[in-house]
Amino acid sequence: MEYWEARSEEFAGYGIEYAFDPDRDDTDVIVELVENVQTCSVDGHNREAVGCAPVIVGDAPDTATIEIKDGFSDELTLTTIKHEFGHTLGLGHDDDPVEIMSDDPGDRIPDYDLRVEIHERYRETVEQINEGTDRYQRGTELLGDLEWAEAVEPFEEASEHYNTARDALTEMREDAESIDAHRAVALLGETESFANLYGDAAESYALMAAARADENFAEARGHREDANEAVGAALEYDVEVGYSLAEALGLQ
Repeated sequence: MEYWEARSEEFAGYGIEYAFDPDRDDTDVIVELVENVQTCSVDGHNREAVGCAPVIVGDAPDTATIEIKDGFSDELTLTTIKHEFGHTLGLGHDDDPVEIMSDDPGDRIPDYDLRVEIHERYRETVEQINEGTDRYQRGTELLGDLEWAEAVEPFEEASEHYNTARDALTEMREDAESIDAHRAVALLGETESFANLYGDAAESYALMAAARADENFAEARGHREDANEAVGAALEYDVEVGYSLAEALGLQ
């Protein structure tokens, strides 16, 4: 409301003053959080929307209802409410301010293309981590069967997958830092640490298995201790799903 009180004269051509009263029955504008927003019956809303409001260009109805899809980040929800309030002032998707009124998220979200790219790369990287985990588990099964020499290769492959993921996550974290996406930086850092530590663990297990196959027991014991230490440290970190990162990047 403060946003449009300061800008309605410039963009809508008239001044507006709002009063917030959540208990009033005969309000002029109602904002509702809903599970699903119905398709708006105006041009440009031919797909599922995160918000919907009437474009008021003539006589105002007694009550204008704004629907906002629930469950998105506070940042995106606030931007959506600003957008829908603009419609009630008579503004369409081609009107200024473009960073609020455009129906293209690329106009409304700063550095949108980079944010989407980071999210897509993250989803691919999680697949890389999953592949590493599959090879890691195979190596663990072989260790349980005392197949020392056979366990070396899957652990080496696991380490390669984890390290590839770690390097990709480092680049993504640096990209997120460049656009001040602080929540995304923290999330990417968590996954980066997870991948790095499991890469170290897989490498140590590969060395342990090779030493055990050569009956170098003391060396094998040292590598096992290194692997267990890395695994214990890795358990402090989480690999978040893509939805969490999308929200952290302001995309959801």
